[in-house]
Amino acid sequence: IMYRGVRTWEEDGREERYLLFQNSFWPWLLGPFSFPPLCVFLEASPSTRHISSTAVRGRLEGGEGVKDLIGGEIEDDVVAAYGKKTQ
Repeated sequence: IMYRGVRTWEEDGREERYLLFQNSFWPWLLGPFSFPPLCVFLEASPSTRHISSTAVRGRLEGGEGVKDLIGGEIEDDVVAAYGKKTQ
C-alpha cells in the first residue's frame, strides 16, 4: 500500500490524481505487467495543513529543528531519512 498525504483536495487534488495516474499506468505498461500498489490518500487535519514535506526538508537542510512540526515521536525517523538532527 502506498500512502499519500494531501493538505486538502482543493490544494493538492489535481496534482495527486496526476501522480496516481502516473504511478498506476506507466509501471503497468512498461514494467512486468503487474498491478500497481493500492494508493490510500490521507487528508491533513486543519491544524496541520500548513506543514509540508518541503518545509520539513528545508528546515533540516538549514540545520534547524523540526520537532515543533512533526512531534518528537517520529523525529529520529524523519531526520534519518531527510537530514541531520539539531539540538
